[in-house]
Amino acid sequence: MRGFVGHINQKWGGAIFSPAMSDSYLNYARVCDLEKTWVLSLPWCKESPTGVWIDIFPIDGVKEDTKEEDFVRLESLRKKQLVARNPKNNLRRPMPFSRYWRSIAMKCIFFWTDIDKLIREYEQCVKRYDYGTTHLCGNKSILNYYAKEAYPTSLFDSYTDVVFEGCTFKSLSRYDEYLKTIFGDYMQLPPMDQRVRHPLEMYWR
Repeated sequence: MRGFVGHINQKWGGAIFSPAMSDSYLNYARVCDLEKTWVLSLPWCKESPTGVWIDIFPIDGVKEDTKEEDFVRLESLRKKQLVARNPKNNLRRPMPFSRYWRSIAMKCIFFWTDIDKLIREYEQCVKRYDYGTTHLCGNKSILNYYAKEAYPTSLFDSYTDVVFEGCTFKSLSRYDEYLKTIFGDYMQLPPMDQRVRHPLEMYWR
């Protein structure tokens, strides 16, 4: 959880934040543009404010008989170690008064927690099965959709080029199948009152 990883290269002016190599409180890596953008963001890192970022999620093996409650337990463990490690987590975010006091209560509960033990327990659950050793896999670093995030390993066998904002990126060839598994009809926007966004403020430098 220590040590900031410096610029990837001088031209790009970006940086990688990762849980193993930086002061990031997240369980996955982020590539940040520190040169051209500025973000008043969620308190996920000591190096704040950061630039606009791209998340890099790890993919691990998932056992075929994994139950929904196993995913719920893993996500609960993730949140516990996140709150325990991050003294400022959530408290700077806009939230209802009741949630604000709940966050304070959770920090008090976890104040005496053995953080290293909690992290080890969490990592053991995440890394129990290596990618490629099971027929299913998934991003277990954050489980917003629980069991829906377990999908066939073969989904990652082939890739295709996609163009976004004039740049070409690699994507899963079966991206439509992946997106439908997680979001259903992802091309249909939900009603305005059901749309949720991250509470971010982003600026050009």
